[in-house]
Amino acid sequence: MRKLINLLLIMIPFATSAQKNLFMNEFNGVNNWFFTQPQIALVQKYLYYNDSTMVHAVDSSVCTIIKNNTAIDYKANGLESFSDSGYMVKINHAGKYMIVSKIPKTDTPQLRAIFSQGFAGFGTFIKRGAARDMSDWELSGGTAGINSARLVMDLKAHRIKFLEMFMAANHPLVSPFKKAGQAADPTVIIKVEYQYPAGISTYDAGMLSDFITINGVSITPSAKYKDYRIKIIAEKQ
Repeated sequence: MRKLINLLLIMIPFATSAQKNLFMNEFNGVNNWFFTQPQIALVQKYLYYNDSTMVHAVDSSVCTIIKNNTAIDYKANGLESFSDSGYMVKINHAGKYMIVSKIPKTDTPQLRAIFSQGFAGFGTFIKRGAARDMSDWELSGGTAGINSARLVMDLKAHRIKFLEMFMAANHPLVSPFKKAGQAADPTVIIKVEYQYPAGISTYDAGMLSDFITINGVSITPSAKYKDYRIKIIAEKQ
């Protein structure tokens, strides 16, 4: 009996590793498909809850990701990041300033890795029963500010259908929900709704010239952002 228990204990890490590998293969398949599309848009709506019943959202926010050939544009809560033609422009619209840096190219592998690394930090991966071509996962033991999560993917359509995250107390998104004098850390659950618009005409990534004007070695804000302050990050040698 003791030998059987020892054998089971030895096998557990291998079983966990196999489940993690399966999850990462499925997720990377969906993630990579998105970034290999010439023109595509994704709208993520974040709904914030402070109880597990999730009846009434206490806050919400929207993030839009637009890929138009080599241009990629992220927009979320007054912040924007645009990259194309060897430059990355990060904009704070509320503060009216932008930071410009030179990049060799739009690094979609790096962007893909950001999403993958967020899910790779979990310790336990359990696949639930799901319909054909649908994959339903429960993740727990998170170490990157998310205690646990549930993710549902449509493997055939290469779409994320559902994401729910139970945030750790030390995550920056949790502190705004803590009221003055409150001793216990608040419960924060984030549900993400995914929309993939059929066309990107409404979600135009634009061009680099929409953000900055390059004249020789001089870089200034475009006419649209003429009132914005600008900081140039020197290229690393």
